[in-house]
Amino acid sequence: MLCSVCGKEFEEGVQFCPHCGAEVAQDTLSPIASLQKNLVSKNPTELLRDQVLLLNQISVNLTELQKLQQQTSKRLSKLHKAQEDIFEEQIEVAVTHFYMPFWELVGFLLKFYFASLLAGLILLPLIFGTLFVISKAADGIISAIMAQMF
Repeated sequence: MLCSVCGKEFEEGVQFCPHCGAEVAQDTLSPIASLQKNLVSKNPTELLRDQVLLLNQISVNLTELQKLQQQTSKRLSKLHKAQEDIFEEQIEVAVTHFYMPFWELVGFLLKFYFASLLAGLILLPLIFGTLFVISKAADGIISAIMAQMF
């Protein structure tokens, strides 16, 4: 509610304005309803005073809204900065916990591959040579058995 004397806002249900001490009428209307009601009942000087009070209150409200907008803008800037910081931390965690182990795994696999390749180059001739010797021995044994049977 607005005081009809000083134009400042106060809580509904009080008997005196906390700002100027003026007595508050119990049937106090909103500023616009009060202005509309008084258009008929007041003289032009009182109407002009009411309009000035209303314009002053609108000016105060606009100033308060501008302050709130600035505070909100500052808070949003802080929030965006915090979100950017969190995003950077998440990227760092992802790089540390995923990409680095991934490249370590790739390095291990490459080492394993080259070790296997090297082992294959050394062991394969040994394995095939041994198999060849075993197969020749088996052929000789089978030939001897066949010769004895016939």
